[in-house]
Amino acid sequence: MTLGRIVYELWVVQWTEYERGWGQRPDGLTLFETKEEADAHISQHWEREKVRNPSGRTPDEYSSPDAPALMEVSESLYRAVIFGGSHHLFDMRTSQLKTATVSHKCVKHRWDTGKPSLTGKCINCGEPSWEHMIVFD
Repeated sequence: MTLGRIVYELWVVQWTEYERGWGQRPDGLTLFETKEEADAHISQHWEREKVRNPSGRTPDEYSSPDAPALMEVSESLYRAVIFGGSHHLFDMRTSQLKTATVSHKCVKHRWDTGKPSLTGKCINCGEPSWEHMIVFD
């Protein structure tokens, strides 16, 4: 009997930065638990852009999101988003999503416990003081 592997998936929005005179470049990824959260984030982004730039002219520099896509991610990254909320990762490519690991560090104590927190609280002191540090294998 062969058991299937567990597949962890999140909604991923890829961003592209556009800058007059420099062209375009990748501007990271934002990860969400649901498509509704991703769609809401994109809508809020464009609403903020309208406030920032009421003329409607193309600004000298701006970021634009792609449509959300459901993608496979590592268990560690999945848990970080599910228990900690959406994450924006600036220097990450979609090809790294399956191998990314998250190290949890207590901000209060400044040490790495090496263990994931399923509650979002420090396993040593109980304070909700976690940073997520993305490490690529």
